[in-house]
Amino acid sequence: AIILTLLFAHGLAIILTLLLAHAAACRHRLPPHRTMGLCAYETAKVVAIRDKRLASLRYLFVVVISAYVIIFELLGSGGYLTVSPTVGVVRFSLQHPTLSECDPSDLNCRNDFAPLNELPYCQQYDSNDLYAGNIYPCEIYESINAQIVSEKSIAVITRASVINQTQVCEADAMTCQRTYSDESEEHRFYTAQSERFTILFDHAVTASHICSGRHSRHPSGTHYTCSAESSQFPGRLHSKDPELCKLA
Repeated sequence: AIILTLLFAHGLAIILTLLLAHAAACRHRLPPHRTMGLCAYETAKVVAIRDKRLASLRYLFVVVISAYVIIFELLGSGGYLTVSPTVGVVRFSLQHPTLSECDPSDLNCRNDFAPLNELPYCQQYDSNDLYAGNIYPCEIYESINAQIVSEKSIAVITRASVINQTQVCEADAMTCQRTYSDESEEHRFYTAQSERFTILFDHAVTASHICSGRHSRHPSGTHYTCSAESSQFPGRLHSKDPELCKLA
């Protein structure tokens, strides 16, 4: 602490000495070529121009620039908003035909499948009307059996083939000519009234980079943190692309 105090006092003495020397040089009015760097300082000079045409042009530029900033940048482009890339989540599901389009998860909801003998593409069809496409037996599948859902897509089973197979290749075999052997012929069938199934999807959008200051200082590894925290901010998301929220 004593050493720091001595250093501080020594530095303060040097500064005071320089200030006194500067004041003495200015007081004695040394020649300009010697005092220019000591007593002089730079400042801005303002000139007032009295001209109606230049003044009108100046105010015109002010109005145009102000209109551009307010109308285009703020109102049109949303320049006052926080810009952030979005993360979208989509969930697909399938719903089979039901009476009055009720929710299949309700206990009182009933299916609304037509009889198989009334569907012209079914082998069970008992009319003389001819169907232009292939005719196969029809089976009634509910939505849980007729869908294959992945993370970003859904596959609906409209026609299927079933073959019963038996594994013929042993687990410790060095090589196998066939892994499975067919135990039955291929059974092809249609999913009854797959054309009446409804594809449902839920979607949500989260602003991934809208987060508080303590997270924004650490951009790496905070993607999910900011996504979760953005839902706590007031307001709503505004799309800069009109096609993003356009319904087909």
